Amino acid sequence: MEQECNIYALPGIDYHPTDEEIFKSVCNVYNTDSSKLMEENNKREFTEPRQVIMFLIVVAGRRTMLYIENEYGKNHSTVNHSMGVVKNLYNTNKVFRQNFISIIDMMEINGQNREIILEFLTSSLKWQAFKCEKL
Repeated sequence: MEQECNIYALPGIDYHPTDEEIFKSVCNVYNTDSSKLMEENNKREFTEPRQVIMFLIVVAGRRTMLYIENEYGKNHSTVNHSMGVVKNLYNTNKVFRQNFISIIDMMEINGQNREIILEFLTSSLKWQAFKCEKL
């Protein structure tokens, strides 16, 4: 009998979380309901987790900004702004940084993907430039 193999458990193969895993982890840390996060609501209790979700879908999930526009109705400039906000908060707000690390720990993002996320967060580059340079 052939044994099944989880490719994400093999060394050297990086795991990229699904949208559902990202939503679940972010909602767990922020203690909020995922159904309300992508609605038009500018209260901070919704904007911050929504920005983290968009950031993680692009950087950890390796999806495009166009994917978020098509899937969730958020345009390119909104996603780009969210990426900048997450980077800024990560570098200036200790509580945000702890929450962010909790989220990627919860999703068990390790190895090269984790290194790329953390390096991007502390770089001065925008995602497209960083991606071209590092990936």
